[in-house]
Amino acid sequence: MVIVMLPWFMFAMYQKNGIPLEKFLMCIYTAQFKRPKIRTYQTYNLYAAAGRQSQLEKEVKSIVSIQKK
Repeated sequence: MVIVMLPWFMFAMYQKNGIPLEKFLMCIYTAQFKRPKIRTYQTYNLYAAAGRQSQLEKEVKSIVSIQKK
């Protein structure tokens, strides 16, 4: 009976860094199987986004000014 209850006792009592065992095992599962092994480093460049936005606004203004003439 002790052997049957040991896994349930582990789920109830064991914590790693304050995380319960079931969440810890889920994190390991997602890191190993669900997510890609090689992850690319991507950044969001705020200045490039502002530059693209200003370019789009210039294009819209030029289209609107051509249509008004």
